[in-house]
Amino acid sequence: MLRLTARCGDSGRRVATSARACAGWRWRLPAPTPLPAVCCQALNGAANLAREQGDYTKAEALHTRSLTLSREQLDRRGAAEALNNLGLIALYQASTSRSALLCDEGLAAVPRTGDQGGVAAALN
Repeated sequence: MLRLTARCGDSGRRVATSARACAGWRWRLPAPTPLPAVCCQALNGAANLAREQGDYTKAEALHTRSLTLSREQLDRRGAAEALNNLGLIALYQASTSRSALLCDEGLAAVPRTGDQGGVAAALN
């Protein structure tokens, strides 16, 4: 059983009490995130770092892995983010036609997620 410790009154004495005994206490824990979604976020973060360091090959591989995981999990937002990032890498490598195709594919997925920030990123 989880136990909480709190300071009480001016005397500063410590009181241990069970969590269930705390009247009105509300736990505000974040909702659990599915592991594949966390992996996709981590892959995108690592890929963005690699991209900013100029390692486009590694960044592309990481974003591609994130895209694959997102599609397997039917995560449209994650897929759209990965596609937009892959489009950015293609743009950095002067492949404008490939960049446009990737960004258009990502943009097509974004409205179904309701992610207005994603729409702005894809259009940028």
